[in-house]
Amino acid sequence: MIGNVPDGWRVEKLGEAFIVKDGTHDSPKYVIDDTSYPLITSKNIKDGKLFLEDCNYISKDDFDKINQRSIVHKNDIIMPMIGTIGNPLLILEEPNFAIKNVALFKPKNENPKFLLHYLKSNFIKQTFLMDSKGGTQKFVSLSYLRNLPIPLPPLSQQEKIVKVLDISSALIEKQKELLKKYDLFLKSKFIEMFGDIKNNPYGFDIKPLSKFGKIITGNTPPRIELKHYDDDFIEWIKTDNISPNELYISTAKEYLSELGMSKSRTLEKGGLLITCIAGSLKSIGNVAMTDRKITFNQQINAIQPSKDVNSLYLYWLIKLNKNYIHTFATSSMKKMISKGVFQNIPFIKAPYDLQSEFSIIASKIDTIKEQETKKLQHLRVLHKSLMDKAFKGEIQ
Repeated sequence: MIGNVPDGWRVEKLGEAFIVKDGTHDSPKYVIDDTSYPLITSKNIKDGKLFLEDCNYISKDDFDKINQRSIVHKNDIIMPMIGTIGNPLLILEEPNFAIKNVALFKPKNENPKFLLHYLKSNFIKQTFLMDSKGGTQKFVSLSYLRNLPIPLPPLSQQEKIVKVLDISSALIEKQKELLKKYDLFLKSKFIEMFGDIKNNPYGFDIKPLSKFGKIITGNTPPRIELKHYDDDFIEWIKTDNISPNELYISTAKEYLSELGMSKSRTLEKGGLLITCIAGSLKSIGNVAMTDRKITFNQQINAIQPSKDVNSLYLYWLIKLNKNYIHTFATSSMKKMISKGVFQNIPFIKAPYDLQSEFSIIASKIDTIKEQETKKLQHLRVLHKSLMDKAFKGEIQ
């Protein structure tokens, strides 16, 4: 439901202001050859970008047939209709892909970037969240999107709004790229100092993870005993608290009582938590450090580093070898690395003084990253404020 509409604005259905289509309903045969074309689905669109790693490919004949019904051009917008709804992407150049279960918005007389920013607004995100249907796999229909009301200012004001929000968005992207560069620097420095497990150019010791510290597998205290969970005595960490982009674990959503802690597994400050059971292989090997004492569940294997292992060295050793860790996971539907397998994965165990030398560098970079992350958070708050003002008609 749209609230008060600013003076001079009009409200139209999305399907009136834009041509709204979805991708093919066919199930073309998947191929990979020199003439193949990507078939983009909802899973390939994230944060306004295309990710083709898990993409299926179709033949030129199928591509041509699909595009006869749903052609994507430059300045069109595509958006997932299934799963993570509301990740719109503006096509900046002539595409060479087809779409399936993805909404396609073609501008008529409106500014396409105005629609892009509107679809990214918190108001629309909440609208999609409330209106989407389905169980685990949420979706919105083409009919729903066509009938979605959208407030439209005059074209000249659309262009002013787009200019302001484009600048704000660009500052956020620039800050995100800066943070990535710090990680790339540390990755480069680590490889420069220690090499990699495949060739071990410096001839360092190769040891199983059990030689790096105490290996602990988490657990779940019996839920039948309510007293295990009736107090916020200590955090109970799960895999969603382990982010591949954060050094430390996030704050837990669930806690254990002191009695619950006595029935659980604990990890002290300076320990590492690694995701070893997950529905997707890409989550296996996610790692984060602890800056406090915590408990954790059975989907996680932890390492409490021994005295001859530096925590930051071990963190980067695991983080940079995530794909290597994947080779030890089961190939079943649910990906898993058992404690027995995990503790026997061989890694480079460099001399402690060299570990410490790297740790000093990593600590300095982490301090800088923390400051730059605060700047990113500030830019996001500013952008949200500008978005709110823009769609209230306060940007003239």
